[in-house]
Amino acid sequence: MFRKTAPHSIEIFETLSHASSLLHPEAMDAIGGYIHGQLRPDGGFADRNGDSDLYYTMFGLSCAAVLNLKIPHERIAGFLDRFQPETLDLIHLNCLIKCRAAINLLRNPALAAIAGRFAALRNLSVDAAAKSAVKRLLEFDAGGTAYDYFLRLNAAQDCGLKLPWNSEIIEMLESCRKPEGGFSNRAEIKTPALNATVAAILFKRQLTGQNDVTALNWLAGQITPSGGFKATPETPLPDLMSTATALFTLKVCEMPAEASRELSRNFILDHWRESGGFSGNIIDNCCDCEYTFYGLLAAGAMI
Repeated sequence: MFRKTAPHSIEIFETLSHASSLLHPEAMDAIGGYIHGQLRPDGGFADRNGDSDLYYTMFGLSCAAVLNLKIPHERIAGFLDRFQPETLDLIHLNCLIKCRAAINLLRNPALAAIAGRFAALRNLSVDAAAKSAVKRLLEFDAGGTAYDYFLRLNAAQDCGLKLPWNSEIIEMLESCRKPEGGFSNRAEIKTPALNATVAAILFKRQLTGQNDVTALNWLAGQITPSGGFKATPETPLPDLMSTATALFTLKVCEMPAEASRELSRNFILDHWRESGGFSGNIIDNCCDCEYTFYGLLAAGAMI
């Protein structure tokens, strides 16, 4: 039976907004201080080398919006104006669109309430150049990966465009399903991967309104004794991004991992560093805006 789901960006933002229910106010303040410190003088947020980067700016701005940080949004808007949508690849086009959504939220303090944020995201107006670029990218279906289709869906939703896809896309995704129940990014890849499975689950859910129970069961079964999730079954260590995307997907598909809740909570906190940011895995002490975003997402998914 079809059931309508909220656009992916709204579900992400709602989950991020719940992070404060798991983390103490002092922790949220420290995370906010870290994010604020990643803002560069030119208006971009720093990558791991300390340079302004559009990809990391998306994560920094998303964190800033959900944390209600006071940052120079006009300077950041100037940084974003450097990028022409029609010149960007799929990942960076998504980054630019989501950055502009976050800027719209930060420009209007009256949207601080969660309901106001969601209304703003639902009514996001994207400039004609971004819409044109998204339409162009939607045309190139052949040879895409499961993650590619998921990114295209995100961009189309954020631009208010109707999704042009049909059952052939679902068939393509099904060709990537493995006997274990999970998905790979391409049909010829023999083993399933966590984020390809997450992309396929969320893509199919948006298009059909239905949960892929087989894939969700595989995903839930990937939790490790530490409470984290690994990128692939063969990967040596669980990481924060895989854990965040897995917990988020299980949450929105109403399959929370209650039995391992405390383990996952400890796993998330084990990746929080003294700087206030989050690192990617347990042996990595370097923090950045991306993994801090995933730390907040994972925490919010626990609620």
